Amino acid sequence: MEIDETSLQQRLISLVSIWTKLPVEDDLDLFFDLGLDSLHYAELISKIENDLGVELDFSSLNNWESVRTISGIAEFVSSSLRNRK
Repeated sequence: MEIDETSLQQRLISLVSIWTKLPVEDDLDLFFDLGLDSLHYAELISKIENDLGVELDFSSLNNWESVRTISGIAEFVSSSLRNRK
């Protein structure tokens, strides 16, 4: 699956906005700004995986701070997709 990071960010913003029913920007901290907890985050990741048709492997993630924002998640997803080739 090939998807550019900008399109991916827009897709994620839309998905998160619909799911949370809140306005979302790509640099918002999903925990602090939107008030998500770890259960909500796990549900969100599941929705992202279902929407994109991918399974993300977070076991290789060294810095959880990097995926607290939409742009961070988009970068992680893009990197994961590139590494699968």
